[in-house]
Amino acid sequence: MPARPGCYQWLVEADPLTLVRYNLVPDDSGTRRVVVATLLAQAHEYQHLMRLDDRFGSLVHPDLAAQLAPDLRRAGPASGLALAVLADSYVPGLEAALLSICLDPARPLWDRQRSLVILAEHQADEQLLAVIERSDVFLAGDQDDHLLGALLDQTWPRLMSTPDMLARLVPSARLRGGAYGLFLHEVADRLAEEDLPTTLSWVERLFGVDKEGRQSSDPDPAVQGSILPGVVEDVCTLAAAARSNEYRQVLARLFRARIGAGDDEPPFRLDDTDRAWRRGLVIEMLCADNVDATLGAMLGFARDSAGVPLLDDDDFAWACSTAMQHVDHTAVSTAD
Repeated sequence: MPARPGCYQWLVEADPLTLVRYNLVPDDSGTRRVVVATLLAQAHEYQHLMRLDDRFGSLVHPDLAAQLAPDLRRAGPASGLALAVLADSYVPGLEAALLSICLDPARPLWDRQRSLVILAEHQADEQLLAVIERSDVFLAGDQDDHLLGALLDQTWPRLMSTPDMLARLVPSARLRGGAYGLFLHEVADRLAEEDLPTTLSWVERLFGVDKEGRQSSDPDPAVQGSILPGVVEDVCTLAAAARSNEYRQVLARLFRARIGAGDDEPPFRLDDTDRAWRRGLVIEMLCADNVDATLGAMLGFARDSAGVPLLDDDDFAWACSTAMQHVDHTAVSTAD
């Protein structure tokens, strides 16, 4: 049975959060103004009662920007509640206030992140570019990389180039949760085809591999045990699926370097590759200079992170024959 007009009016000042939570706010500007005023005035209480699924999408009225502005300018519970209202009942005119929150290290991390997301959702590019330019200030105190994840997620690739994004990645040891972990999980899916060569070059630099597949420098020790190798595997798997000879050469260099370090796991998943491509990869690796029999043996046992073998039973005879043609036996005999 529909509610009678005005039957919830007593809740406007007594319990506006319940009105908002159950979408019972009357559709008139005067009442909405009172609801917002009551929420802001009692924000110190409501901050403990709010749920993650609370939405404030029924509070737009002509004076909402002016009503929220004073609380957005000063830190405190009312500022966080004003951001919650603005996120769901957006009105223009508060972009400068949101930028100020983003660039105020004294503000809670969650308020700074929410301000950035609001700016991005409404394409406030001038303010977003200012955050990118002063990202050192925006990221102050961001020990768990949540703000970094939000910044990359909300600005790349529309406002931030792929090389700039890659340069900002850090080898966080955190689990693949939170804003940064979720962003890393999506990098390969969001990567434009034209940016794949740049990203593969970043992978080679990250692991210290030169154009011959040798370790030209030590891999960044901080990468080991971090979540960046997951990004590397995603990107390399994307390159493998492209069936490009150029990308296969890069992947062969990365794989040779990994085997040289004693690890026979390919830096990519094999589920989107076929036998012809895998055989081409093996030939690419065996045709490099100064390849010894150890490489051929390790390729025979190589499996990706999901346990899929590089070579199946039908490939072994071919692989042995190919290895005999290409490996440098003098390297083995000299070592003996």
